[in-house]
Amino acid sequence: ATMLVRLPTPGWPPVGWVLVACDVGQGDALVLPAGPHAAVVVDAGPDPGAVDDCLDGLDVRSVPLLVLTHFHADHVDGVVGVLAGRTVGEVDTTRLLDPPAGVAEVDAAASRAGLTPTPAPYGVTRRVGEVTLQVLWPPPDSPTVGPGDGSTANEASVVMLAQVRG
Repeated sequence: ATMLVRLPTPGWPPVGWVLVACDVGQGDALVLPAGPHAAVVVDAGPDPGAVDDCLDGLDVRSVPLLVLTHFHADHVDGVVGVLAGRTVGEVDTTRLLDPPAGVAEVDAAASRAGLTPTPAPYGVTRRVGEVTLQVLWPPPDSPTVGPGDGSTANEASVVMLAQVRG
């Protein structure tokens, strides 16, 4: 005799999650839980649909803080997906406004949502719901203008120390 038994699965999202890396293909989109139906989102990936689906799957309705580490397409082209149907409080970016196409895309999407991107505040420790963040890079005296081709964008990425529920 043979009996097939389906093993239980923990469900999605897992209870008590502290970080989710969204499957956005080539690129990044990280989610840190900031409270019920709220999250800090770091980068938006290259595909608005993929990041929107990920946030929907996590039941994220509010993004008190969206951090875009740098302006390459694989980090910012999905920004419209983060903004779609969600309340977004603030958009922080790197100081280096390069490559220009990524900067323009972020500025346009943020403007349509009534937001103005601002440089992530270096050295400041702040609490966003259940998340404590400290910006470690780039420093306040770092360049704001690049060569225009995005070749120095990775080195100017926002780097943060994040803590969620200890």
